[in-house]
Amino acid sequence: MSKFTQNEETEIVKSARDITATIEYEEREVKRLKSESFSEPPEPPVRKILEKAKKVEPEYPEKPKTTYKYSEYFKEKVMNYSLPARILRGIVLVLLALSGIGYLIILVLFGFSYKNYIQKKKEMNNQLANSKEYLQAVENAEKTAQKKQKELEEKIRLEQEKIDKEYATQKQQYESVILPQYNDALNLWNANQERKIAIIEEEIRLNKEALDELYANTKIVSLTYRALWILSWLYNDMSTSDHDIRYATELLDRDRQRLATQEAGNIVRKSVGQVEQTMKVGFNAVYNAI
Repeated sequence: MSKFTQNEETEIVKSARDITATIEYEEREVKRLKSESFSEPPEPPVRKILEKAKKVEPEYPEKPKTTYKYSEYFKEKVMNYSLPARILRGIVLVLLALSGIGYLIILVLFGFSYKNYIQKKKEMNNQLANSKEYLQAVENAEKTAQKKQKELEEKIRLEQEKIDKEYATQKQQYESVILPQYNDALNLWNANQERKIAIIEEEIRLNKEALDELYANTKIVSLTYRALWILSWLYNDMSTSDHDIRYATELLDRDRQRLATQEAGNIVRKSVGQVEQTMKVGFNAVYNAI
């Protein structure tokens, strides 16, 4: 026979439920706080380095080429002979052309003559490529390229100098202002987190002591009935009927497996929602004070 009335037993179960719900909520809150992390430090400025100036290639003038034609070369060769010799040469060529072997001889002579023409044309082109005018044009093209190269390098140097000045300013701002502010905020956040965790862990310790003392002094809730969902079910049943703890636990045991698998979650959510809301409000007040 219990030394407590039905109302007293109901209040004992309610207290056990509320303290248990509070402990579980506080343990989740500590876990959440320990999983939190402060924001990453701001990224330091990065020095931008411009690419080196590309090499400016000289725009060389096209090499001069002679307009000397083979007809001119042939004419010059023929004109080197006297008139009688030219006439005799022409007759010989005609006679040779009339015979088969003579035709071949003419082709050979023509090939030899054309080869000499090509060689002379090549020599004339070389003379033009080494002429004072062309060499001066080449030199002018190289000087122009060198000038453009220096101008481009100077432009890049000035741009890099401007970038480096801006980087130096940003770096000084980062090291003297931004990073110290971040470190101050980080240290303060860490200190506040430690205070919050310490306060809640102390609350957990005190609540566990209170719960142990409640169970030890009343001795109406056995160890197997101290799960939160069971305490919630028992309180829900006892507060809406005249059932004492003994009868409520007997009812629970009759259908315990179904409750455990189907309704336990709903019972806990409904019965401890107000407790958790009260805890949230309380913790927010503590956090704001910190």
